[in-house]
Amino acid sequence: IVQANEIKNSCIYSKAVKQAQKTDIDEINTAIELFESIIDYKDSNEQILNCKKQIEEIKLAKDKRQRMFKIVKISMAILASLLFVLLVYYNVNRTIIVPNKIYAEAVSLMEIGKYNEAIEVFESLDGYKDSLQQIKNCETAILDIKYNNAVALLDDGKLDDAYTALLELDDYKDAAKKIAPLA
Repeated sequence: IVQANEIKNSCIYSKAVKQAQKTDIDEINTAIELFESIIDYKDSNEQILNCKKQIEEIKLAKDKRQRMFKIVKISMAILASLLFVLLVYYNVNRTIIVPNKIYAEAVSLMEIGKYNEAIEVFESLDGYKDSLQQIKNCETAILDIKYNNAVALLDDGKLDDAYTALLELDDYKDAAKKIAPLA
């Protein structure tokens, strides 16, 4: 009976040692159960402590991996959010801020009477805001200046120059009416 018991304990011990070398917590728990069933055999008590220590190390390593995964996940979310903000800023800058500055520059040119330059800048805006209407306003302002110059020439008695200037205006305002007596 003692020898049969020894063989049985030896088999259980060998099986428990093999289970204890695994890296799966369930397998190591099985090893603990096996060692507990032969608690007084060889160093089963010490093996149980080693198994428990090994389980703790596995859990710590798993927790560490999970924390690292969370950190990476959070970092990726922050990075994605930052990238989104940068893309929005770029898009806003490209579609609103820059065209707004260019538009303001064109309006400034228009206000100081540089209508041809203002038209070029407004045209570069491809219809931004009311740039098309502003182009028409500049063209009208240019025609007004030409018309006023032609009328001034008429008033000064420079009929040939007035005729040429009014002829360029085609049917703007009453240019055709003013040119008729000069023809």
